[in-house]
Amino acid sequence: MVKKSLHGLIIALMLTFSISKINAVELYNYQVTIYAGSYGLFNSVDAVIIDSSDTNSSPNIMLSEDQRQLVVTNLKANDRIAIETSQITVTNEKYYAKGIKTGGRDNENEYIQRWYSVTKDNNYVVAYGIPGDQIEYTTYYVDQDGNQLKDPETYYGTIGEYTIAGYKYVDGYLPQAYNLGKTLTDNASENIYTFVYSPISSLTSENGEVTVIPGTSVTDDNETSNQNSQPINEDNEVTNQEDQTLNQEVSEPEEIIDLDEEQTPLAGNESQEAANQTISYTTIGAGIVFLIVIIIALLYRKRKAGNYE
Repeated sequence: MVKKSLHGLIIALMLTFSISKINAVELYNYQVTIYAGSYGLFNSVDAVIIDSSDTNSSPNIMLSEDQRQLVVTNLKANDRIAIETSQITVTNEKYYAKGIKTGGRDNENEYIQRWYSVTKDNNYVVAYGIPGDQIEYTTYYVDQDGNQLKDPETYYGTIGEYTIAGYKYVDGYLPQAYNLGKTLTDNASENIYTFVYSPISSLTSENGEVTVIPGTSVTDDNETSNQNSQPINEDNEVTNQEDQTLNQEVSEPEEIIDLDEEQTPLAGNESQEAANQTISYTTIGAGIVFLIVIIIALLYRKRKAGNYE
C-alpha cells in the first residue's frame, strides 16, 4: 500500500513538473535590443514596428536616455519586428540609415532585411550606407488576381545596391514573403517589388480546434469560401484528399525572396530558345544544301547520259 502511494506521488510530481515546463515554454517572453550605432539616434519608440499574430502578445518598448538603444520586451515567438528609418536622426551627413541587421558578429555581407522574425532573444544594430546615385523603387501590394490591397509606395535607394523592401500588414491576408530583395538598376521601371497576398482561411476540426491556412477567405462563421474544404479529424488531419493537396501547396511566408535569382532562370530560358532557334536555322540550311547537291548530281548524270547517246 505504501509502495503504491509512493509511486502515485512520484508520478503526480513528474506530471506536475512536465506541465509546468510546457507552460513555461509557451509563456516565454523574448527580448530584442536594437542599437543605433555610431552615426545616429532614435527619435522615439516609434522607430520600432511590431507585427504580431499572437493575441496575447503585448510588447513593451523602452528608449534609453541617450537615445542610442531600444529594448523591446514581452515579445512572443514568431512576432516580427522592423525599424522605421525615418525615425532615426543621422548625426553624420556622409551616411544614411539603411535598416537593421543582427549584431555581435562579422556580418558585413549579411542582407539588411526589413522584417525579422522573433525566435530567440537577440540584438540588432542599425546599418548605415554612403549615398550614391539615387534611384526610385516602388513596392506594390496585390492579391493573387492582381487587385490592389494597399496603395503602392515609392522609396529611394542607390543604383547598383542590393535593397530589401518589406511587406505591409493586410488584415485577412498573408504575403508570399516578408521581405523581397533585388539589385537596383538605373531604370526605375525595373525597380519593382510586388508583394502577392493570399487570403487566410481556417478549417475546423471535429474537436472544435481551428487550423488557419492561407488559400481562401474566411466567413463570419469560420467557414471557408473554398467549396472543397472539409472538416479535419481529431488528429488534426484533413479527411479529404483534395484538402490534403491544398495544405501541401500552401505554406507560411518566406523570410526573404531574392528577386535577382528569380530573373536568372528567365535569362537561361531565353538563351536556350536562341540556341534552339540557331539549331533550327542550321538544320534548314543543311537540308537546302543537301537538296542542291542532289539536284546537281541528277543534272550531271542526265547530261552524262545524253553525251553517251
